[in-house]
Amino acid sequence: MRILFFIFFLCSSFQYIAGQTIHRDSILNVLGEYASNYDAENLLRLSREVENYNIGNSLADSLFRANVLFFKAEAISYSGNLLATRKAYEDVIEMCTNSEEGTILKILTIRESNSIELLKGLNIIAYKKSKKANSLLDQVKNMPPPILLAIYNDLAIHSKSFGENTIASSYREKSQKVFNENEHQLTYLTKNNYYGSVLDFYKDTNVDESVLIEAFNKHKKLYESDLANSESETLTIPSYLLSQTKMGEFYLYRLKNGQKNSAEKALSYLNAVLANEKQNNVIDHYKKIAWYLKNEVLLIQNKLKEALDSNNKLIDFSREKESRMGYNRAQRIHILLRLNKVEEARKEVFKMGLIFHSVDENLKKDFSNFSPFQILEYVSIFLNLSDDFKKYGDSNAETKKVIAQLNKLALIQFKNSIDNKLTTPKIRKLFERIISNFIKIKIKGSGTGHGMTTPELLEAIENIENTLDWQEFLQNREVSEFAFVDDYNYEEATLRSEMVKARKKKQDSTILGLKLKLEQLKANFKEQYPNHSKLALSDFKIADFQDKLKMNEVVLRYENLQDSLYVFVIHKNDVQLLSLGASEAISTQINTYVSNISNRKNSDEISKKLYKQLIPTSALSFEHLNIVPDNYLFKLPFETLKNSTNAYLIEDKTIIYTPYLSLLQHNTIVDVDTENQQNSNLMIFTPSYEEISNEPIAELVRGNEYRLNGAKKESELLADLFENATFSDYSATKKNFKKHAPNAQLLHLSMHASVDLVTPELSYLLFTEGNSDNKLYIEELYGMNLKADMAVLSACSTGDGVLDVKKGMISLHRAFTHAGVPTTVASLWEAPDTATQKIMVQFYKELKAGKTKAKALQLAKLQYLKTTDDANLKTPFYWAGFVINGTNNPITFLSSETNYVVWIVLGIGIVLLFLIWFRKRNKKATKR
Repeated sequence: MRILFFIFFLCSSFQYIAGQTIHRDSILNVLGEYASNYDAENLLRLSREVENYNIGNSLADSLFRANVLFFKAEAISYSGNLLATRKAYEDVIEMCTNSEEGTILKILTIRESNSIELLKGLNIIAYKKSKKANSLLDQVKNMPPPILLAIYNDLAIHSKSFGENTIASSYREKSQKVFNENEHQLTYLTKNNYYGSVLDFYKDTNVDESVLIEAFNKHKKLYESDLANSESETLTIPSYLLSQTKMGEFYLYRLKNGQKNSAEKALSYLNAVLANEKQNNVIDHYKKIAWYLKNEVLLIQNKLKEALDSNNKLIDFSREKESRMGYNRAQRIHILLRLNKVEEARKEVFKMGLIFHSVDENLKKDFSNFSPFQILEYVSIFLNLSDDFKKYGDSNAETKKVIAQLNKLALIQFKNSIDNKLTTPKIRKLFERIISNFIKIKIKGSGTGHGMTTPELLEAIENIENTLDWQEFLQNREVSEFAFVDDYNYEEATLRSEMVKARKKKQDSTILGLKLKLEQLKANFKEQYPNHSKLALSDFKIADFQDKLKMNEVVLRYENLQDSLYVFVIHKNDVQLLSLGASEAISTQINTYVSNISNRKNSDEISKKLYKQLIPTSALSFEHLNIVPDNYLFKLPFETLKNSTNAYLIEDKTIIYTPYLSLLQHNTIVDVDTENQQNSNLMIFTPSYEEISNEPIAELVRGNEYRLNGAKKESELLADLFENATFSDYSATKKNFKKHAPNAQLLHLSMHASVDLVTPELSYLLFTEGNSDNKLYIEELYGMNLKADMAVLSACSTGDGVLDVKKGMISLHRAFTHAGVPTTVASLWEAPDTATQKIMVQFYKELKAGKTKAKALQLAKLQYLKTTDDANLKTPFYWAGFVINGTNNPITFLSSETNYVVWIVLGIGIVLLFLIWFRKRNKKATKR
């Protein structure tokens, strides 16, 4: 229906926009008629014929050609070929002139392309295009009101679905303003569409009911007017029934939120829909929705027998495999559970599963071959049923089995529905709900054997969280536009669309061929973009990961879910899942502890409590700890925790951190290319800042933009240790970094670096002042090709820790990883200048001696504690801030001595080859 409205707006506006000849206008009208009737064959035929005319090269000619190309793109879109459709719409945009009329057509094209992408599940691309279309609106002074209304209505609905409620409300207000100013000249169809959009926007909000009543009454008056008589009955009746249904949905929403007087209001609208005697597929579809909503009202009213009887009739009225039947079956299960018919409810679960199973292969009773549709909404159906079985069901083994199966179905459905979708708080909460249910089942030991093993659960969590984080970055990126990512997503979506068609036709050989194409597409992507694929393609395998673990190391992967904190303890031979306690209490302790560190207060008591609570006893038998924090744990320096004998954890453990398991040393992104590093073992950047601080030397911190003598001295000492390229003071510019950093084996950045915890994409490295372009935003790193084994940010500030430290630290490490640097060293707080200098120099000495990165930092920190006499300077604030994220392998340096040896060996080899050649030559001469 939305596309029909859209085509109408387009066709009715072309004469206004284009100002073409009568002949050309008639062509556009014919094309518009074909489009509104979905006559793809004639639409494509005529648009291609007209496209080949000798049209001319004026602005008007270009605009006419762009209009024709638009209809051609529409025809191609009906074929379902996403790649061809994308190319066709891009051709339209390229042909659009820079005139106001051309800009309007460009906006329309972007919006129509956007709707196709939404249908195909490419939500991130659609979201970016929505923003692009919106940015063009300011260039148009005289946008036709119907088109402007369509755009504002779409933007309002889309923004709301993305969770951007403030932005959505602003578009709603703009839409209302345009409508009020132009109501007298708008067509029936435009008004009809507007009233429907108002109801759709507010149906699940707490807005005053008068807003919806006013819109509905105006729609009712319009429906009963003479204007309606001039329109097709197939359009007017369904749209009015839909408005009645939305009113019923609004009052149902209020009823669910405790307003009992809303029940009768909801039923009055829904019964009116069901009482309509007209019949066709569209009308029947809306009746089924109203019928379902009516049953929901009866269920809340506790009229259970009436609800069950009504549900049975609805199921009989519906086709078994139609899209809404799954909702009807789920509703029946809810009613049966409320009636205490638990066994009957359990049997219904499999019947429901058959409807949500997307392939023709028979669904197994244990759901082991369940293949879902890519519809995220279905996840909540499974979870709500799981909750009701727990609430109203019995406690026997069969019910526990069903609960475990429903949660597994929810996880499979979620995993298969999030690709290319926007990561919103709502989606993250949905995922938390799934995993929380699973973990509680595992901890209690109920449903064992019917859900997932602990390693399988961990593997799913790792892959899904990585996908959500990566997609959230893609939707927020402003600087780096990864065209190759969009190309990959388009190709994948096209192949999957073709696979659905082949499955419906039971074309097994075609399905196999498409699967092979998908595998090849993924393999090619990994080969071409190895850094990116590690972040974008979530294919973490726990068995492979464990196989590469060393016997002396353990991984602690923390998971904060709803009200509890858990940890996966992973070592070479086992994966354990442990509950650590209530999140709120642990979070409060950590906040207090970190605050005390910042204020140099004694926190031994809290430190020991956290040690006991966060470090599992089984992990203490290992020498090396790999820590994967979550949420508030990102701000905690684990090495500062004390055991019962008052010893820091760092005294007998090496520690490394990572935001994802897949980014640990066992899955290094790429090998460091030392061949092209031009002997720059170490590349140092030490910018100069004009401001001078009056703080005592020991109290100076590196998070502020003033001159740091310790940082400068640190750089000088490091330069004595390695062959290096040093950029200091006015040579430490952003331009020089971009030019020379790709040649470094190690990058040492003694500069201010700000990690923005609200908008991580705005985090930056600050180079020498005096140049307007002295901030290298973290997102710019994605466009660089670095070869360094490690980047050290020895003046990094991540703020005060009260915001989302997780986002900040992940964004920093991910940016360097994507650029080709597998390890970053950064500080959890504004690092003290003098102490940092001592620790950094010793850290590099240990690295040069061949120590692993974690061991080198451990020894450097212990050396600082050993050689510092002032007890006040031994508190964790001075030595514990710097942590390592990423790989832990030692670094092999190319020293000058090594180079000399290589040249000597090569020289000797050349001399020997010459002598052999000379002797052979002399022998031949003697024989002659």
